[in-house]
Formats: sequence, structure tokens, C-alpha cells
Amino acid sequence: MLLEYALDPNLGGDDQNFKYIIEKFDIATPRRISEYPQDWKQLVYKAANGLMPKAQKRVEVSVMALESCQFVKRQSTYDEKQLWLENARKAEGTAPFHAILTKTTVGGAHPRIVTCDENFDATATLMIAPSSRPIKRSPAGYLTALSGFLKYSDEIIFVDPYFRPNRRDYQNIFIALMKVVQQRPNLPIVKVCLSDDFYTDRRVLDADLKSYICPPLMRRLKMSFAIMPLASMHNRYVITNLGTAHFGNSFHEDVTDDISTLLSKNIHQLELAKYSAVPNSTAVTGAL
Repeated sequence: MLLEYALDPNLGGDDQNFKYIIEKFDIATPRRISEYPQDWKQLVYKAANGLMPKAQKRVEVSVMALESCQFVKRQSTYDEKQLWLENARKAEGTAPFHAILTKTTVGGAHPRIVTCDENFDATATLMIAPSSRPIKRSPAGYLTALSGFLKYSDEIIFVDPYFRPNRRDYQNIFIALMKVVQQRPNLPIVKVCLSDDFYTDRRVLDADLKSYICPPLMRRLKMSFAIMPLASMHNRYVITNLGTAHFGNSFHEDVTDDISTLLSKNIHQLELAKYSAVPNSTAVTGAL
């Protein structure tokens, strides 16, 4: 769902083009800016130093308008003695970017470079990133749709009124997703919000989680579960600090496809605040 784009900070040397490019990274699209290197913003400001004061200010305003949810963190080495593009090419060796946006092609052609000069093409193949996409309701289908959220998010909230950890078709999806998450060196906060449609007694939920969800997962992965009134839940979401994806159906295996849609910033912020604030009913840790 999320796509990591490496943006050459030297693009900040052209205020108009930089603003146009940055606008393509709205939270309602899958495009996210790679925080590469960690002082990317400072390098953009440095690139803008040669501009006239008003143009320089426009670059600064564009950068300050970016929010944390528009970035993904990357743990890659960066050699300040080399050009940014040379570093980006090396970083590709461990984890490829979806695309590299730059003005120059130093080092020769590259299949994932998008040239960002005055002829920048926002409709180029690597820039195409629809907000909605069909997904297969299988472990592989959900993994494909949610891979970026699982890889980069610091907080992940699953919202499904009818989540049933005692059913194999729900188990297969959830455990497949959590097995990917637990491989990360920095584990995110994981929360599941489900309704009281089935689990009216927290003790029954505890027993099902310990029987069906915990055993396949590693002990260090902590998950909290919140039981909410069914009347207050109307949607199926995966909510993260990087955005919110809406689904038409519950997270279980089925022969029919589903549609995943990224929501606007305003709706995302509302839903994140709502479900983050829901008190936990129980918490469990994956077992060895």
C-alpha cells in the first residue's frame, strides 16, 4: 500500500518545481518520502540557500508543511563525502526504493530514476499510485496490500467489528500479518478493536487469544485488544501513524475480492484519535 520514494534534497534548489513535486505526496496516496538521509530536511534548506529570499522562503514553507505521516524512516548508511544520488544507489542494494526522484543521472541510467527537471512527468509509470486497489482476501493478498504499513508504521490499529480469533479464516490472515511485523528490529504498537457482537465477556476473548493467536507468534510481540459497542463501529480499517486504509469486508479469507482505499488526512486524523483513545480490554504477548 505504501511506496517509498527517495527525493534528492537538491531539488530544493528550484522552488516552483520542488513545490509541484512535494504536492504529489498527499497522505491519501500511497506515496511517502524516504527520510534519507535522516537530515533530509536540512539538506533541502541547504540546497535552497542559493535562491532569492522569496524563493528560498517558498521552499522552507513547503518543507514545514510536510507532516511526519508523509515520511518513512530508513536505516541506511550515508557517506557525506559522496553525492546524494551515489548514496541512494548504494542504499538500493539492501532495500530498493520504489523510485528515485532527482535532476541528475550521475552514474548512468537506472530503472527506478524519475528525472525531475522542468519536464517532470507526474504521470510517469513510477509515479502512478492509485489510492484504491482491489485485493485478494488471502494472507498473500493482505500482505501485499499492507506491506508498507507493516514495514514502516510505529502504531498499527486493526478495526474490525466482527474479528473472530477463534476462527481459522481470521487466524490465517492476522497471524500472517503479525509474523511479518515481529521480524522488525523496532516493534510497533499493535492494537485490535473488535465489537461486543460476539465477545461480551473479556475472559472468553482472553482464552481464545491464548489458544489461537499467541502460540504461533514470538514472545516479544505485544498486542492489545479493545472490545467496543457494535453500534459505535461501522467500518473496517487499518489505521497507522502513516495513514489509514479502509476495507469493505472483515479481515478473513474469502473467495471474493475486497477494495482497499487510503483515506484523506482529515478522516485519518479523526479515526486515529478515536481508536487510539479506546481503552484496552486485554493485552497478550506472542508465545514461543
